[in-house]
Amino acid sequence: MENSDYMPSGSGKNERKKRFFGRGGVKYALLELLTHGPKHGYQMIKALEEESGGIYAPSPGSIYPTLNMLETRKLISSEAVEGKKVYSLTESGRQFLNDMPIQELYGASAYRKELYRIEREGHGKGFKDELSELLLLIGKAEKATVGHPFHWERFRSALDELKVQMNTIVDDLDRSRAITPKKKDTL
Repeated sequence: MENSDYMPSGSGKNERKKRFFGRGGVKYALLELLTHGPKHGYQMIKALEEESGGIYAPSPGSIYPTLNMLETRKLISSEAVEGKKVYSLTESGRQFLNDMPIQELYGASAYRKELYRIEREGHGKGFKDELSELLLLIGKAEKATVGHPFHWERFRSALDELKVQMNTIVDDLDRSRAITPKKKDTL
């Protein structure tokens, strides 16, 4: 398995990495990228990295074999443009994408579904930087409070308050989802 099909699961050196895409998910992501127009392989690698907010950085070793497979299956086509192989979505590829439910495009993991939703709603990329800054600030504040009991208590209180606020938001959303009736499938 390619290392690029995985993302870090934590900060430990010996921790296992988790798959970013479910089995076969990369092909759907590549097809989805090509719905926006022709691209060469490097553009798709960079687009996947950018769309994931830097969480997933695919290697050519996972992307190009997938592109070759998609071309063999006639879901994409390619042509040489200025010395680069440029890929385009075929009508068969467009139909293949249209036949797949959106949740299957990025695998079965709730995390990936949520990442996809956030990116599509537009607050994923900029928010990643804000979240990183907040996490760095929390770490800095934690280190600064060592040996200062009064400030340590203020720090702990602020963290507890943040957790309560975040849990309230999640609980409110859970309650509103439970109240909202689900649409029934129609035949």
